[in-house]
Amino acid sequence: MKLKLPNLLNLNFIFVILTGLTLTFGAFLIIRGWEKKAVLNDFNVRAQDRARVIENSFQDNNSALRAVGFLYEASLSVEQEEFHDFTKGLLALHPDILEFRWVKRVKDAERPAYEESMRKAGFKNLVIKDFGPDYNLIPAAKHEEYFCITYIDPSQEENTIFGANTASEPLRWEVMQKARDSAEICGTDEVKLIGDKFTGSACRFFLPVYRNGLLHNTIEERRENLLGFLVLVFRIEDVVESSLKELAPSGINISIYDKTADPGARIIYFHEPRLDKIKSKLTEEELAHWNEFKYSKDLDISGKSWSIICLAAPEFMGKQRRYGSWLVLFAGIFLTVLSAGYLSSILNRSLQVEALVRTRTDELNRANAFNEALLKSIPFPMDIVDGEGNILYLSEKMEAVAGKDALGKKCWAIYKDDKERCGDCPLIRGIEIGKTHSIEASDVLGGRVFQITHTGTVFNGKEAVLEIFQDITDKKQDEYMLKARTLELERINKIMIGRETRMIELKKEIEELKRKAHNG
Repeated sequence: MKLKLPNLLNLNFIFVILTGLTLTFGAFLIIRGWEKKAVLNDFNVRAQDRARVIENSFQDNNSALRAVGFLYEASLSVEQEEFHDFTKGLLALHPDILEFRWVKRVKDAERPAYEESMRKAGFKNLVIKDFGPDYNLIPAAKHEEYFCITYIDPSQEENTIFGANTASEPLRWEVMQKARDSAEICGTDEVKLIGDKFTGSACRFFLPVYRNGLLHNTIEERRENLLGFLVLVFRIEDVVESSLKELAPSGINISIYDKTADPGARIIYFHEPRLDKIKSKLTEEELAHWNEFKYSKDLDISGKSWSIICLAAPEFMGKQRRYGSWLVLFAGIFLTVLSAGYLSSILNRSLQVEALVRTRTDELNRANAFNEALLKSIPFPMDIVDGEGNILYLSEKMEAVAGKDALGKKCWAIYKDDKERCGDCPLIRGIEIGKTHSIEASDVLGGRVFQITHTGTVFNGKEAVLEIFQDITDKKQDEYMLKARTLELERINKIMIGRETRMIELKKEIEELKRKAHNG
C-alpha cells in the first residue's frame, strides 16, 4: 500500500507553522521592546548624570562668585592682594573659571583720583577706556559714571584691560543694570575676550556689591548704594567639558540651548561624543525632530533660560546593540521548522499506523468471520465462561436451549437442575490456556446427561473457557439397557450352567448306584 505524505495544506500542519511563527514574532517584538526600553532607561540614566554634573558645575561657579561677594560684605574695603589671596583658592577648586574680576563704580568727579591711584598701583599711564565698535579699547568719553575693571585674578601679564569701562559695551551694561536692580547674579552670553591672556569668547556673570551698612532693599537704594560688580568669566565649553571628564564616554550628543536667543543662535554649545568624531553641531531641523532617545533639562542660571538637550548618537546605539530578540527570533523559527518536520513525521507515522490498523482490522474481521462460521458449524451447544463461571457468550444452539437471559449468569445456575456447581468442575483448578478437560454431568437441562469439554482460551482480552455440550443421554440409556441385558443373560447362563452341572452330578450318582447295584 503506497502511503501519501502529509501535504503542506494539511490543516494541522498549517496550524503548527502559523502558530509557531506567530508566537516567535510575538516573542521577538516583546523582547525587542524590552531591549529598547532597557536601552532607553540606560540612556536616560546616563543623560541625567550628564545634565546633573553640568548643572552642578554652573551652580558651583555661581557659589564661588557668591563666596567672593561674602568677602566684600564682611570687609569695609578689599585690597588687590587680599582679592588675589582669596580668589586663587577658588580658582584651584574650579579650573573651568577663567577669571574673577572686580569692576569698581567710579563717578565722573572721581575719575582723576581713580586713574592716579591705579597708576600708583603699578599701571603706568592708565586712563579709563571705553570699548569701541570692534571691541577695541579707546580713551573713555565723559560719562556720569564708569564701571572700571580694577582687579583681575589670575592677574594679566599686560595691563591693557585694566581701567576698561565695562558699561560702555551695551550688552554688558544691560546685564549689569539687571543685576544691580535685582540684587542677583545675572549673566551675559559669550562675548569677545579683551586682553592678552585669553582669546575667543566667554560668558560674564555679574554679582552686584553694595556699600556696607547702607540699605539696598529697593531699586532706588540699590542704584544709589552700588559699590561695583564682582565678575565671573568662564567659557561654556570649559564648564561642560570639565564636568564631563570624570564620566566614561557614552556616545551622547549634548547641546546647551538658549531658549530666549534668536532662532539662529539658540545652540550656544555642542558636546560631541568622545567615542568617535561626528558632526560638530545639531541643526535646528534635527532639534525639531528629536527621536525618543532624548532627554532635556531646563537650567535657570543667573537669569539665563538655558536647556540641556541630550540625544543618542549612533555610537551610543552601537554600544547598546543587543541580540537577545534576534536569538529568540532565529530559535523560534528553528523550533517551528523542527516542530513542522516532527509533525510531518508524526502524520506520516499516523498514516502508516492507520494503514496497519486497517490491515489488522481486516484480518481480524476475517478471523472473526471464520471463527463465527467455525462456531456455528459445531453441531453441539456451546458457551464461553470466565473463571468465575459467568456466561460471556452463547452459541445459537445454546441460546435456543438456555435463553438470551443466560448471559452474565453462572453457568451451573442455568444448566444444572439442582443449580449446584459440578463437583469436578475444571474451573476449580483454574484456567489453562490451550488445555482441554472433559467431564460428564448429569441432571443437566431437564435431567439429561452431557459430555462437557472445557478448553482454556482468551475472550475479549481475558482468560476464559470454551464449553461444548454433547448430549449423551440416549447413549447412556443404551449403555444401561445393554448392561441390564448382559446381566440378565449372565444370570440365565449361570442358571443353565448350574442345571447342567446338577444333571451331570445326577448322572454320576446314577452311574455310581448302578455300579454298586451290579457289584452288590
